[in-house]
Amino acid sequence: MALLASADSLDAALEQHLAALETPLSDDDALYPRLRLEILSEATRNDRVRAAVRAAENQVPASLCALIAPAQAKGEVSDRVAADTMASLCLAAYDGAFVRDTALCIPPPLQGLALMIRRLLSPS
Repeated sequence: MALLASADSLDAALEQHLAALETPLSDDDALYPRLRLEILSEATRNDRVRAAVRAAENQVPASLCALIAPAQAKGEVSDRVAADTMASLCLAAYDGAFVRDTALCIPPPLQGLALMIRRLLSPS
């Protein structure tokens, strides 16, 4: 989110994001999809983990919405769909790919997902 918030426009942020995805993953980065599944699994058994995961999961759509809404006001992002709904759709695409196949969440497949989300956000 910091990368997106620091860019001049949402489009520039997406360009930076796509460029970052071309960077080879470290061994630790490659473990992220499996680690996330483990954390989500633990959240079903542990109340403290569940509370932490829920707080983090609630923060992400709100943060993304806070980036999308100003971009909509500038005409960079379609305003045909509310910013909070747009944020939820972007995250649903990522989460769906993640649950379907964790291999989709590492470069280069993640670049395809980022391009798909970019088209979803497109004002035209």
